Amino acid sequence: MIRTFVCAACLLTSPPAICSAVGAEAAADFFVASDGNDQWSGTVPQPNAAKTDGPFLTLERARDAVRELRGKQYLVRPVVVMLRSGTYARVQPLVLK
Repeated sequence: MIRTFVCAACLLTSPPAICSAVGAEAAADFFVASDGNDQWSGTVPQPNAAKTDGPFLTLERARDAVRELRGKQYLVRPVVVMLRSGTYARVQPLVLK
């Protein structure tokens, strides 16, 4: 399920390209984690020691960050959103487009 979402996010957010979730963490543009915070940059995989930066908390914040990135520049490669292990309870569907 998580790998499916990562690949779907890659393919839906930029020009067509091959996306692989295997080893994608090192190349991820944004991270989401159950111990994240939507006020952080989302560009680092885990919270820093000072708890001032780290992954996003929600899938919606990651989606919005991808939208912001797409609005600022033409992307020549897929944007990768890596979901770290954890439980991501949903009360409504995540809309990517």
